Amino acid sequence: MAARHDTTPGTPNELTPAELALAANAGFRSSQREGADRQRTLSRLDSALKSYADLLKKNPGDADAAYNYEYIVRLRDTMSKAKPQAPGKREDPAKVIEKLTGVVLAGDLPAGRTVHGDPGSPPPNTDMTQFKMHIPVRPEERQGGSDAGQGKEKIRKG
Repeated sequence: MAARHDTTPGTPNELTPAELALAANAGFRSSQREGADRQRTLSRLDSALKSYADLLKKNPGDADAAYNYEYIVRLRDTMSKAKPQAPGKREDPAKVIEKLTGVVLAGDLPAGRTVHGDPGSPPPNTDMTQFKMHIPVRPEERQGGSDAGQGKEKIRKG
């Protein structure tokens, strides 16, 4: 994202650190678009790097920007060293990033074993018949049962 211009031609109105962070994050997310070829992904990562560098110049104490800058530098380095594939066999850039770095991008579940066990399967040696699943019945599916609270009158003692 370039500097904004004021109403007077030629006088730039600088971006705030918050706007620079938003632009840098958007630049990185645009590099993850599906269907982009390798060169386009690398050029988008370069523009995101430039945005993070501008942000760090304005706000040197921003730890998130510093982390993101270093992450993108390493990601871009890894992607640039990867062997390019033939045009017919190109993969989604998000999958390439996952394969090269082991990092699963936003919105995806982690692959393989996690702290919570294996995804998509019960723990080994577990008898699943001991678990019962109760699904609530929708009001239109209920038969009868409209006499809630219609029991016998309670006899009080004492």
